[in-house]
Amino acid sequence: MGILTSTVVPLLLLTPKSPFDIALVRLFHGVGLSFLWVAGEALISDATKEEERARYLSLFNASWAMGYFIGPMISASIIERAGYVGLFWLSFYVGLTSLPVLLLAEGGVEPSRVAKGGVAQRVKEALSRGLTFYLAVTASSIVLSIIYSVYPAYLRELHFTDPEVSLVVGVVAAARVAGFWSMTIIPRLGERRAVYLGPSLQTIASLLIVLARDFASVVLAVAMAGYVVGVHVPASTSAISRTLGREFGLSLGIMESMFGVGWVVGPGVGGVLVDCFSWSPSPYLFMAFVSAASLVYFVARPR
Repeated sequence: MGILTSTVVPLLLLTPKSPFDIALVRLFHGVGLSFLWVAGEALISDATKEEERARYLSLFNASWAMGYFIGPMISASIIERAGYVGLFWLSFYVGLTSLPVLLLAEGGVEPSRVAKGGVAQRVKEALSRGLTFYLAVTASSIVLSIIYSVYPAYLRELHFTDPEVSLVVGVVAAARVAGFWSMTIIPRLGERRAVYLGPSLQTIASLLIVLARDFASVVLAVAMAGYVVGVHVPASTSAISRTLGREFGLSLGIMESMFGVGWVVGPGVGGVLVDCFSWSPSPYLFMAFVSAASLVYFVARPR
């Protein structure tokens, strides 16, 4: 369902007549992605041992981040030659290739254990056991969402050119790929150490973004932010997959919901801060505060 939805969406983007129509298509896309993303993470958790889970979840995330890095680069050249219509048709054909790849996978992986009891009770239990990791993931989501949605406008305010802004966004994606990939080669870092490292460096990166004014310092700051998210999100995902024993789907579904909450809260609060204060870097100070708060809470609840 997730693959079919993602494949159809580019064709649906050929039909909107207003921003509201585009929003409806994106809503449909978001619902479809939830079937692909959560189910994929749960499947990986079912198919792997605990000691290797972080590595394979990192590969899963690295694939997604690599797509976000390569896609815009290809799109830039396609738009100049074929326009948006050509770009959306190409995206549709790329989506079609996912279907035979999935069908080539032999056999299936069944859930290790079927969830028992009411959903509300299981959600409450998962939140109680994994709240520190959920909050860490939400903090990373807030940081990423502000960098992707608010920061480009701030860079233009600093007189960065459009190609420079695009390059900065590409650096974020590339750094996330590097972070995800590094978790596959240093799995001994462990979930807890990775989550300690993540919010700590996120706080530092956010403060660097507040101070950054030239291209080199901006690239350094966003690269650090992207890298640490790539390191500690898969580690948190691996830890969260164990919150309800072998029932992975529910706990990972909650995590993705928390990530979505951060993706809404980040730009919302960031936009309000820009409007309410004359100091444009205020959203990035908010990023530092959220990252530091999640770290303090994680340290205060070692269990």
